[in-house]
Amino acid sequence: MPKGIYVRPVRMAACHPDQKHFAKDKCRSCYWRAYYAERPDQREKKLIQSRRRNGTPEAKAYDAARRQDPDYVAARAEYFRGHYQENKERYRVTRRQYRRGLRQEMIAAYGGVCSCCGEAEFGFLSLEHLNGDGKAHRMQFGERGNSDGIVRDLKRRGWPQDGYTVLCFNCNMGKAINGGTCPHEQHRAQLTVGNQPPAGAIHQGGIETPLGEATKWMD
Repeated sequence: MPKGIYVRPVRMAACHPDQKHFAKDKCRSCYWRAYYAERPDQREKKLIQSRRRNGTPEAKAYDAARRQDPDYVAARAEYFRGHYQENKERYRVTRRQYRRGLRQEMIAAYGGVCSCCGEAEFGFLSLEHLNGDGKAHRMQFGERGNSDGIVRDLKRRGWPQDGYTVLCFNCNMGKAINGGTCPHEQHRAQLTVGNQPPAGAIHQGGIETPLGEATKWMD
């Protein structure tokens, strides 16, 4: 052994000299056996926890019974209220991160860009209900409506594609003000029928418009 290096000797258990000491002169198995023999209620809790991890019927029945116990429900609610007050800022940061991640997942599921003008900046994008039932959808999650509830509902249903798309806030607002049709769509329809802008046009709102006739084309 090199000089100056101390190696702590291995202590063996008194109950089983061939086993390492764990606590109170006992090996690990003997210690926990004696511990639970003195505390049968703790042993039962330990068994329930083990069964719960395995999803056994006994564990499910135990959990269901506890949720019906008003004292347990009140104690649990009181605990979480206190925990929230003590860690309020951490809860807020975690909540913001969760909501942003869920929103990013939703935008990606519906194309990741505005389906009208092609805007790809995440901060400008929003969900559009193509059937005009966005308010009714929000009201399912409370009287004041809840956009978070919409996102969670769509994720739970596997991001259904029928009836939903992504629009930027510009196109979304333009569609609402313009009677359900985005001004971009009107301009594209004008170009389709041959109403082409003259030479020297500039790009405005995704449409080629003449320098002196921008107001005309945006009406």
